Amino acid sequence: MNKGTNRKLHIAYTELIKKEEKISVTMLCEKAGVSRATFYLYYRDIDEFIKKSNEYIILKLWDQMELILKTSDKELGNVIKRKNILFEDYEIKLLDYYCSENRYISFAIHANELILPRNKKLMTEKWGEEYYNANADKFDFFLNAFVPLVFFNIIDYDEARFRYEMMSLRNISSGFFTEVMDDIRKGNDA
Repeated sequence: MNKGTNRKLHIAYTELIKKEEKISVTMLCEKAGVSRATFYLYYRDIDEFIKKSNEYIILKLWDQMELILKTSDKELGNVIKRKNILFEDYEIKLLDYYCSENRYISFAIHANELILPRNKKLMTEKWGEEYYNANADKFDFFLNAFVPLVFFNIIDYDEARFRYEMMSLRNISSGFFTEVMDDIRKGNDA
């Protein structure tokens, strides 16, 4: 899909979810200034659009988490100062919507379904299947602690708190798998 069209649809969606309980394809397309025919080229229905929107935000989070993990402690301050590195305002609003009220649990489950396999792939490519399997619980714990930290700092940004929490999480994780965190920070290949 054309990035501009997709962006228009997501911006319209973030505006509509504030006001409307049920959103139709027609409402979304009118708000976005996109034809229904264009919408149906890429999405089967509004439910598929919402699911893909959810996945889009989750994968943007994964990109941001990887960037933060690969950043050295020394450079972390500069990265943090570029608040919400990969997120535009409408994306922050979508994330806020997905993490609010009764939506957070289903969003977190969906995030785990998408992120845990990517984490496993990343870790097994770098350190091998045997190492990953021996430390899978530790990796999963780390991700389950890290994902909410990133979610809520994107929504409610506080540089000092984020720096403190990142350092704490890195200290905890280095106790679990020191060589993994050292390699991630250095960006070295196994």
